[in-house]
Amino acid sequence: MVTVPSGAITRRATLVLIPAEGPNTAPGTLTFAGQAFRLEAYREGLLVDRPFAFEEPVTLSVTYTDAQIAGFDRPRWRCTSGRTPPGRRHDCAPPRYVREPEINRLSVDICHLSEYALFGAD
Repeated sequence: MVTVPSGAITRRATLVLIPAEGPNTAPGTLTFAGQAFRLEAYREGLLVDRPFAFEEPVTLSVTYTDAQIAGFDRPRWRCTSGRTPPGRRHDCAPPRYVREPEINRLSVDICHLSEYALFGAD
């Protein structure tokens, strides 16, 4: 689920979440946990091909299965593409993670469109 607060997008756009197979490599010592996707923005039916940044953080929320995170200390989202809009920090200083293990949900604030994946720390 993607939650876009008022004021996060100043020009009309359609956001599209596209499932992906997963990242080519995992960041650091993390292990891919089976969910990956990219967020894209379209205006008037055309893909916005330049970096797209939000004016206010947007919240990504994902549910996962116990099997996807079996053996992990805790799940976490990571941006996997490294594409950061000019003048913006990579992870929007500091990202707000909300972990709800009782309902298998993780939410994180983002500031730009990119590729994202669920990882776990062994």
